[in-house]
Amino acid sequence: MRNAISLLSSAVLPLLAIASNTPGFRVAETSPFTVYQYSENGTWIANIANRPNNDLVITRTDVPEVWTINVDEGTAQLATNISDARNLIGISAIDDDEYVVIGGNLNTTTLAPEIGSFSAWKVTIDSDNNATACLIAAIPEAGFLHGVTTFQKTRDTVYVLIADAVQGAIYKLDTTSGEYSIVIQDDGLSGVNNLHMQNKHLYFTATQKKIFGRVPVDLEQGNATGSIEIILDDQNLVTDGFALAPNGSVAFMATFTQNSIITIDLDADDHPTNVIYGGINSTDIAGPTTVQFVQNGPWGTLYIATNGGQTAPVGGSFVEPAKIAGVYL
Repeated sequence: MRNAISLLSSAVLPLLAIASNTPGFRVAETSPFTVYQYSENGTWIANIANRPNNDLVITRTDVPEVWTINVDEGTAQLATNISDARNLIGISAIDDDEYVVIGGNLNTTTLAPEIGSFSAWKVTIDSDNNATACLIAAIPEAGFLHGVTTFQKTRDTVYVLIADAVQGAIYKLDTTSGEYSIVIQDDGLSGVNNLHMQNKHLYFTATQKKIFGRVPVDLEQGNATGSIEIILDDQNLVTDGFALAPNGSVAFMATFTQNSIITIDLDADDHPTNVIYGGINSTDIAGPTTVQFVQNGPWGTLYIATNGGQTAPVGGSFVEPAKIAGVYL
């Protein structure tokens, strides 16, 4: 399979050159390829971050573990276990092989959080792919911390923004001092989970409400400078983890219980969507939880994380171990 992928890479370069000059991206693979898959059902990959060498680091929700993924070799290694939490969720890179990871206690069947159990950790990975984890801050006021995105880097620290689904709030956290505060709170953020910053806007999904939106923010303080804009409100789509194209024209999104990846045109006024992989009855990417875009030379790869369909089995019965899949764009 790896050899076939290598041959495909050279074959699609003309297509990729065309795609880079048009809004959005075209899919160059006929189907996703598996990068790495666990061996047991019940596994759940929550989120993905890029490593400096274009490998991946992931968080797991079924266990409080951080893993590294070697995308060329198709191998995975346990980096660290954060035993103070039962589940790990959001992750964001704050420096070379340094990440903020969100942990807490969840019922993975009902997705009900244990209020007050959430915290933020700094995970540092060494050259042998082993990691250390140290507590940045426990945030007992939080209801359900989920996504985290790197917001601002200064000479002394890095600030991140963290979503709180229960409070409909965004926390700003100083990753050096551990100080934190709510910088945005709005009914429109009820259920907020995944976050990304781009072009002075904080993009977000709220999975239970099935919406995708953005809000302009002050790049110094993190507070909102305008109203929330709802980009997508389609009750037939379950919006979950997403990635933004580097040119800001497209969002790639996992649809969680609907087993597909969609694109959302951010430039068009009506923000049309398009399914680029999967479907409600597809077993290719059962239970996609998030996606991560990696630019490698002249082309990009979209990596897809799954929970194997354990939240909503495909066709009512199909489940498989969680995996990382890849798609050439």
